[in-house]
Amino acid sequence: MELRDGSTVVRAWREEDAAALAMQANDRRVWLGLRDAFPHPYGLEDARRFIAMSLEPSPRTFFAIEEERAIAGGIGYTQDSDVERIGAEVGYWLGHAYWGRGIATAALRLVTRHAFQVHAELQRLYALPFASNGASARVLAKAGYRCEGTLRQSVIKDGQVLDQWVYSTLRHEAIGRPEDVNLYDGHYGHLAADPQIAVRRETYDEDLGQSSWITLAEALEFFRALDLGPGRTALEVACGSGGVTCRMALETGATCTGIDINERGIEAAVRTAREQRLETRVSFRIADAGRPLPVPDAAFDAVFCNDAICHLPGRPEVLRDWHRVLRPGGRLLFTDPIVVTGPVTKEELRARSSIGFFLFTPIGCNERLLAQSGFVVREVRDLTGAVASVSRRWSDARATRRDALVPLEGQEAFDGVQRFLEAVHTLASERRLSRFAYLASKPPSPAP
Repeated sequence: MELRDGSTVVRAWREEDAAALAMQANDRRVWLGLRDAFPHPYGLEDARRFIAMSLEPSPRTFFAIEEERAIAGGIGYTQDSDVERIGAEVGYWLGHAYWGRGIATAALRLVTRHAFQVHAELQRLYALPFASNGASARVLAKAGYRCEGTLRQSVIKDGQVLDQWVYSTLRHEAIGRPEDVNLYDGHYGHLAADPQIAVRRETYDEDLGQSSWITLAEALEFFRALDLGPGRTALEVACGSGGVTCRMALETGATCTGIDINERGIEAAVRTAREQRLETRVSFRIADAGRPLPVPDAAFDAVFCNDAICHLPGRPEVLRDWHRVLRPGGRLLFTDPIVVTGPVTKEELRARSSIGFFLFTPIGCNERLLAQSGFVVREVRDLTGAVASVSRRWSDARATRRDALVPLEGQEAFDGVQRFLEAVHTLASERRLSRFAYLASKPPSPAP
């Protein structure tokens, strides 16, 4: 068995892997994120015993992770028993040298789909990362697993009592449909490739590394609406590759922070800030915007989120958290590109949401939730025309460069993105799914 996603390969263990396995596994940093059944120190005999064990079951459930033909770590799952036999616990680890490169996410996606395809009875896969291991939780979220809750003080590791998070995915969520598309990893993974740059230049008025419906002209309007300037601070939620965040700092003089769950996006954002010599005024970090933000209360004068709130579950909680991190009198601006403003079929919703999780809301819902979260709504603007025009230019630019893009993305992924863009264009041009910008503010503190 061999599964592949770009340079990441998941395959059966081999006896000759023992030395490489021991080298990667014999690391306290790795051991701290795993159960005590994973030895430390991890010697050659430990590796040999584990490999022999992994080769016994049929079908096999423990696999090696290879990156560029070298052992990078391991991944596997253990099926539950009795009435819980329709579930299995998944686990994974990487050698420290391979952390932060999107490898675990790629491997987990491959094994998740494989497990459901091989075991017809499986309905649920789950993982129990320590609550101290935020990186593992991000891997699960990016691979499509959902956080179900917290097991309080449920484990002891290295002498510390810890909580565990419960993440899971179900068969119908993980198997997906043939038209499902991994837009963002493909975009960020090839951000600097010449064909991708050419597509963005033809799609937008200026290449900001974006993969949304925003243009530079629109971004400049947003910056003015946020009332930014020198000495003020702004947070961009779901910043992607950071081009808009950096431009915000350049245009306004504000100090800007960007967060995103995609590791490749953040890596690109850090490079962009360094290339533009903005490291003193722009910073980026990996964070799951669907959970409480890892920033203190009243930390920012402005919060900005472009075309990404639709990817975050729990909108009331998200808006309340944005209210928390804003200073009194601070401003919030976000765009929602999938407000339902007309009849849409199930098939059209599937095509429009083929790139990941989407939360569709009816017209008027965002205004109501903003008010319930403590905001004062200042302006709502219809920007649906931008989606219709950008999606058409984006699709046409990609079609012109098909021969250059297919080797980068693969034929199936290329065709999937084109189907997605066609669905976006149809629904926006007919104004059945609309894009609105919402400008709101946090009331100032009452006078003493």
